[in-house]
Amino acid sequence: MPLLRFFLPFATAYCLSSLFRVVIGVISPELARQFALDARALGLLASAYLYAFAAAQLPGGLLLDRFGPRRSEGALLLVAAAGALLFALADGFTALALGRVLIAVGVAVCYAAPLKAAAMWYPPQRQVSLSGWIMLIGGLGAALATRPVEALLGLFDWRQVFTGLAVLSALAAAGVMFAIPDIGIDKAQRSFAAQWRGLGMLLRHPRFWWVMPWAFTGMGTFISIQGLWGMQWLLHASALERAPAASLMLTMSLVALAGYFAVGALSERLARHGIDNRHLLAVGMAIELCALLAICLHWPRPWLWWCLYGLGTSLNVLTYTVLSHGLPRELVGRGATGLNLFMFIGSGSLSYAIGWLISGLEAGGALPEAAFGTAFLCLLAANALAAGWYLLRWRRFA
Repeated sequence: MPLLRFFLPFATAYCLSSLFRVVIGVISPELARQFALDARALGLLASAYLYAFAAAQLPGGLLLDRFGPRRSEGALLLVAAAGALLFALADGFTALALGRVLIAVGVAVCYAAPLKAAAMWYPPQRQVSLSGWIMLIGGLGAALATRPVEALLGLFDWRQVFTGLAVLSALAAAGVMFAIPDIGIDKAQRSFAAQWRGLGMLLRHPRFWWVMPWAFTGMGTFISIQGLWGMQWLLHASALERAPAASLMLTMSLVALAGYFAVGALSERLARHGIDNRHLLAVGMAIELCALLAICLHWPRPWLWWCLYGLGTSLNVLTYTVLSHGLPRELVGRGATGLNLFMFIGSGSLSYAIGWLISGLEAGGALPEAAFGTAFLCLLAANALAAGWYLLRWRRFA
């Protein structure tokens, strides 16, 4: 299959998926003002997307295995388009939340679908590079949801932006349906019951419980901060205007993007000197914790700490390889799915918990800066516990 014909539709869809996840942070001031939403309601709105995305992982995998990437992703992107349109027309919180749920379900396989297709049509060495490029485009989508979307809000309102995203989602669905070849339907392959049994095998494996707490807290925290609470922190705890706040979030996302490049370029070379993925993941944890502490304490040069936070979180991608290197071959795929599941459950739970805590503290008379500071310190404590667990069990899984 021609490479460009493969890459363009899948990359466009995954770019939209990442943009949908992060864009709520930039438009949150408008939503809060128009619908009188407090921090708790905003956190619940972010969590609705993350929980729905997590819940759709296993059914989405079943659809991919039974009907192939073309039919599965093409149909689901139309669900995302419907969700974006519902969000654009929403007249209250319920419609907003339902729109976010439909969007999350609609983009749930936007990364898994190209991986499935690449496994069908390309040799292993090409599959690795394609997955890296797809992930890069996803990072670009997250970056576009910051300062570029904020700039669009100067020309259009948020409803028009989401109407445009609905149109783009429908066009992406058409691109996948028309550009991607079909594969044979295999109704007997990997039933839903078999997937649940495989997940049970994974949940009984001790190595999974070594890295899963970091996926839940560390990776979940980054998704929560990138998707909503980083922007809210900059607006309320750092008292920045929306434009510079969005620019800072864009810079953090671009630094994380550069970190993905560095991981791919340097990991094999460092491994020759005895520094493997588990060491790099520990370094990423340390950078992330130090940067988050500096942000919480309002240390000087905040742009530096936000950039370091983005760099540290870019090493979180190694959580997947640290897990897979100690799993039986038949559990490697389920390991990635299981980490995804807990990562998005973690991000959804943390998003809501942050909003609940901030609203409660502000209702008790705390100033926004103090409320946000307390909530972020709780995040830092949870991340430190997960990193401590990883180091505590280091010798057993070395």
